[in-house]
Amino acid sequence: MVIVDANIILRYLLEDDAVLSGKAANILEHKDVHAPFEVLAEVVYVMQGVYKVSRQTISDVLSRFLMLPNISTNDTPVAI
Repeated sequence: MVIVDANIILRYLLEDDAVLSGKAANILEHKDVHAPFEVLAEVVYVMQGVYKVSRQTISDVLSRFLMLPNISTNDTPVAI
């Protein structure tokens, strides 16, 4: 299992850098991944504060992300 940081999740969700987004996708789509609550909190903070993504959109994309079969977190029902 791989524990990921916010940068990997952000590159995957935002697809804002072709090279880094591709590397992030390779990790998140082909490995068993654990995303701790603290990392998810940072993802929300950056998406909302830096990228100005709406709270609803953040909720939607993170919910879909956390429902992927290879992604785990401390307590998925609490996270979504």
